[in-house]
Amino acid sequence: MSSNNNTETAQQRRERLLTAQAECQRLRDEEIARQEAEFAAEMQRIEEEAAREEEEKRLAKEKRVAKEKLAEEKRIVEEKRLNDQRLAEKKRVEAEPVAAEKKNHQQKLAEEKRQRELAEDAAAEAEEEQAQTVAFAKLVEDNKKEWEKAARDLEK
Repeated sequence: MSSNNNTETAQQRRERLLTAQAECQRLRDEEIARQEAEFAAEMQRIEEEAAREEEEKRLAKEKRVAKEKLAEEKRIVEEKRLNDQRLAEKKRVEAEPVAAEKKNHQQKLAEEKRQRELAEDAAAEAEEEQAQTVAFAKLVEDNKKEWEKAARDLEK
């Protein structure tokens, strides 16, 4: 029986060994599965972080491009404003001689009109004086004739 006991023990040891091997294999498989899950989770985290970084880079680039566009639009608007200002100044400078010439012409016309009015007034005054002189000369002539007639009448 002792041999049977030893055999049994050897049998039991084989079973225990197989059980232990199976348990070790199961534990190895679980550890491998756990490590694979951790690895997959770490890979997913890294991929998500990389995707987030890419998205941040893309958004930063879009923001930079938008800022550059805005700056370009501001530059264009400012350039147009300055061009408009220069053009307005140029037109004003070009218009100054024309305006001055127009003003001088208007002043000349006003002066000519004033001179004409003065000449017309002087002519009217001279005409009036002439008429008065003629009337006075006629009066003197009439008086002279009357005096001569009166003198003839007195001589008779």
